[in-house]
Amino acid sequence: MHFDLICKMKNWVLGTLFLVSCHVYGQQRQDAASWLSLVLEQKLPQNLSLKVQSRFRFADNISHLKSYYIDLGLFYKVSENFKVSLDAVYAPYQLDNSNYKSLFQYYASISNTFQIAKKWSISNRVIGQYTSSNFIVDNGTIFYMRADLREKLTFGYDLNKKTNFYLADEIMAPISVSPFLIRRNRLYIGVNRKITKQFEVDLYFLLQNSFFKKVNTTDFIYGLTLGYKFKKWK
Repeated sequence: MHFDLICKMKNWVLGTLFLVSCHVYGQQRQDAASWLSLVLEQKLPQNLSLKVQSRFRFADNISHLKSYYIDLGLFYKVSENFKVSLDAVYAPYQLDNSNYKSLFQYYASISNTFQIAKKWSISNRVIGQYTSSNFIVDNGTIFYMRADLREKLTFGYDLNKKTNFYLADEIMAPISVSPFLIRRNRLYIGVNRKITKQFEVDLYFLLQNSFFKKVNTTDFIYGLTLGYKFKKWK
């Protein structure tokens, strides 16, 4: 009962913030994009694991490489269902004027997973993220910094022992600027397939709405992630 009440209150608050964000940022721009990712994970002793992830983002109707990033993360498994991590990310990004900015991100995350039925699960990930960047323009370089709070809620269903279908919703809100509004919302639908014990494939469709500028941006993103887990070091 308490869990249902919390969920209803959370949905009401997030929905209100989302509608206010849409009202503040008026015009609309749409795009089709594709994200191709590779994730390598190495299990370490003492419940630690090291993750390296690279992602290539093609935009403007999947016509050219808009950005890419390299994410290095250290995870600690507190329990079977609870993990914490520290990550550092380098992500060059192309601006509308064809110049580039270099993004540097540092974040900490906590994630929980709960089995709510035989085949159903729910997971929640919360991230505190700090971003700094150098905007390269014709007359010099502009430095920029921002802190964000992100949360991702995922519902999963096991189609069989190797295949999982999932729905997810992720929000992001800057905490270093005011007013406190949702500036990005991501809705996922996807399928994760374990090919072997170490290799898996993730296919998903992502609807992303961003409200950072006076123009609302909606991206229709088709994603593919390949993941490989190395054997544990002894």
